[in-house]
Amino acid sequence: MGEAEGQPEPAYYPRHLFDQRVPMRDGVELSADVFLPAVGDGPWPAILQRTPYDNTDELWVGIATYFAKHDYAFVTQDVRGRGDSDGSFNPFFNEGADGYDTVEWVAAQPWCDGKVGMIGGSYGGAVQWLAAKERPPHLAAIAASAAAGRMMEELPYRFGTLTPFAFWWLNIAAGRTVQ
Repeated sequence: MGEAEGQPEPAYYPRHLFDQRVPMRDGVELSADVFLPAVGDGPWPAILQRTPYDNTDELWVGIATYFAKHDYAFVTQDVRGRGDSDGSFNPFFNEGADGYDTVEWVAAQPWCDGKVGMIGGSYGGAVQWLAAKERPPHLAAIAASAAAGRMMEELPYRFGTLTPFAFWWLNIAAGRTVQ
């Protein structure tokens, strides 16, 4: 309940910057949506999530709203070749360099205070480890969950054989997502 007894809290709507074009070092541009707190001019620390599954998914809008309400900027990005991002999708291949470039782009924005953390699970967890390996100066933290440890040994192969999960995942991740 809100401050006035019996009154629900008013809906919270963060400011939303759609399809921000983030340049990579090779000239490819990736699409990111930015959510900013509804009040104030910042700068704020930023949370970044990178996904091959459509950065406009309702799940991310809810998470972005939570972080914006708690005075964080939230950036959700389609990885290379997915959604509204340019380039070709080659799973895991460009994620280190693209993650580095995106972290540094976020840190350089006027609404960011220079501190960038990353969140996500599964593929979204793996991209954090690959970005962290490149040591972007403004990456302050990662919260990777459900990410494979030894990707090319454990996923997509098991004992030298392509797993059924890998076939399934490659099928659902084929082509572009629709936005």
